Amino acid sequence: MEEVKEYVEKKYGVVVEFEMTTLVSYKEEMEIRFSSGDDTGIYLVDNLFDRDWYNINYYVNHQYAADLTDYISR
Repeated sequence: MEEVKEYVEKKYGVVVEFEMTTLVSYKEEMEIRFSSGDDTGIYLVDNLFDRDWYNINYYVNHQYAADLTDYISR
């Protein structure tokens, strides 16, 4: 996670924090996504697996979304 935080901060000038969650339903996901109330959340579209850390730049550049109503993928 530290590598992701450093990469995002250096590349985009955005400081991020991660909260690991396990979601079982769309309703739970929406509750978590709206819980901050500041419209600044960034959410990962797909789950990361251990092997994916080798491709973290791809995930940061293509799989993150910053919208609170539905996923957006670049």
